[in-house]
Amino acid sequence: MADNTQVLDPSAIINGVGDTIATDDIGGVKFQRVKMTLGADGVNDSDVSSANPMPVTTSSQNAVSTVNSTSTLLNAGATFTGIAEDASRFASVVVAVATDQVGTFAVQFSINGTDWDSTLTRYYRTDTIEPPHRFTITRKYLRVTFTNTSASNQTYLRLQTMFGDFADLNAPTDSTLAQDFDSVGVRPTERGMEVARGLVQGTEFNNKFGRNIATVTGDAIWATSNAYVEPASAELCNVTSTSIQDDNDAGTGAGAIIITGINELYDVVTETVLLNGTANVSTVNKYWNIHRAYVSAKAPTGTDAGAAGIITIISTAAGTPTMATLALGFNQTQSAIYMVPRFHTAYINMFELSCQSVTNNSTIDIGLYKKDFGGVWRIQNDALFREGEGTFQFKEFGAPLKWEGKSTILWKCVTASATFDVAVDYDIWLVRDRVDA
Repeated sequence: MADNTQVLDPSAIINGVGDTIATDDIGGVKFQRVKMTLGADGVNDSDVSSANPMPVTTSSQNAVSTVNSTSTLLNAGATFTGIAEDASRFASVVVAVATDQVGTFAVQFSINGTDWDSTLTRYYRTDTIEPPHRFTITRKYLRVTFTNTSASNQTYLRLQTMFGDFADLNAPTDSTLAQDFDSVGVRPTERGMEVARGLVQGTEFNNKFGRNIATVTGDAIWATSNAYVEPASAELCNVTSTSIQDDNDAGTGAGAIIITGINELYDVVTETVLLNGTANVSTVNKYWNIHRAYVSAKAPTGTDAGAAGIITIISTAAGTPTMATLALGFNQTQSAIYMVPRFHTAYINMFELSCQSVTNNSTIDIGLYKKDFGGVWRIQNDALFREGEGTFQFKEFGAPLKWEGKSTILWKCVTASATFDVAVDYDIWLVRDRVDA
């Protein structure tokens, strides 16, 4: 049968006049043809066509946000702020950033696109692994911001925001985990070993040990065998030996040492110093504190015995305080003094103390001190010994003691009735702060 159906006008039925309705005849049954028009109730927004397509929402596909992604370079201190976007049809969002300057980025959520009640912040560092970050969408509207917090302009920026239904991120179990990785990391091994292997980003382990073989009242527990004097400023240091044989060019002792310490910016730095016997050799870096120094190379005709003399590191700051000493026969500093680098927090979870004296019934009180940045020395723990009784103590803290960035750890003799040989050993867990401030 033919398509289409004519509907006659009752008032003109005699003349056979009426409207023709578009229909499709399928097996003798007429199916009406319908033309789609867009618009809300009472509104005609024109017919659907290639120029005016039917809006389609897909919830199972990923979609890149064009208004919350950017490659526009940011000058120092500048901020990119995305545009409020309805993300309610998606379950999650992933933000990936690549740039050459440190910064912070945030995903902000709003119920109305105006009031940003929830802000989830992440910190972008150029010296660490920076994986993409996944966020669960918790409000209707979303926008992304990124701030260049460095003192330099960016030379590239690639920030992409993608909506979808993303599972948690994952990583190989033998890889280094980023400090702020979003995935659930499962690794059935001992944490201390993981940190020592460098597989836990943002956390370091340091074992500090110091010894003073002639400790008296006021002495620090270090090989320098006197009181610790903190330098008034971070300055270059002179390195010298008591023996001319500790010479990188023509000696029979040590040829070079490696120094690690805190520089004038309160960062950890390391350098190698080539020895020149009893003559001073200046360091390249300026130091607030020496963490450790050790003989790293023999002199041209040196032996496994290492240094032939006592090597000292002396600051050129006012008063020329001694920073560290490598006692003869050890080829390394033995210092229980430690300054925490900036942007880090140090935790002490245990210590061991031992001491002895040739004087019977003599006593010594050994204290653990803390000096906050710009503060004073405050005792945190102490141990009292009497020769002939207990001369060894091990202590493990239920909750580790905490030292903030730029603070200093010092072990020293509070009082002693005689001269003691004192040794201290303690563990430091150094954790990178989440905010560089």
